[in-house]
Amino acid sequence: MGIQVNAGYFIGYWDVYSGGATIVISLLFMAIGAANGGNQIIDDSSTVAIAIAFLIIILYCAIMVAVAGFLIKGMKNNRPMLMIPFLVVTFMKIVAYLCGITATFLWSVKAETLRLVCAINIVIESVKFVLIYNLYRNLRNEERIDPEAIMQVGLIYEKLHAEKKYLSLLLEQSCMFLFQQFICFLQTLQLQIQKHNLCSKHKKQKQLS
Repeated sequence: MGIQVNAGYFIGYWDVYSGGATIVISLLFMAIGAANGGNQIIDDSSTVAIAIAFLIIILYCAIMVAVAGFLIKGMKNNRPMLMIPFLVVTFMKIVAYLCGITATFLWSVKAETLRLVCAINIVIESVKFVLIYNLYRNLRNEERIDPEAIMQVGLIYEKLHAEKKYLSLLLEQSCMFLFQQFICFLQTLQLQIQKHNLCSKHKKQKQLS
């Protein structure tokens, strides 16, 4: 049990730090691209495509950080319900990798490297899923056999109610943060496009003159 708990903490903190680092790096690349956008000859469609790709990466990492945070909180406070989001997301990732491998066979695409990467990720995510599920089941069993928790129904209700309020508040704060980042990103992208258009007009005027 102790080894499983330590492994669970390692998985949770790894996802938090790796996801947070990826978000910071993506934001830095976006800021650098916005600052140097006027000096690069890139059409608007390419700029938007790159921006959307970075936005998808940031949203994915933000979800992973939030889910890993719930996992760590659930293990620290013996709240197995907080571990469910991690299990759901991990299962969805396994299904996505399986769909990727299946698609390469259905479309007769020669992508051995892609299949190998998907297979390795399936193994890793499957190990993580089994480990966290065992921890979740053990915590659930400890809650069920706890005589004090069974006798104090009122305390159980208050605990669940407080947990629901905490999740709602955390979800609201996460949504507000993502919305603010999205608005800042759109403003930066708009300024970059305007700067690019002004540079293009200036070059055209020089050529005509």
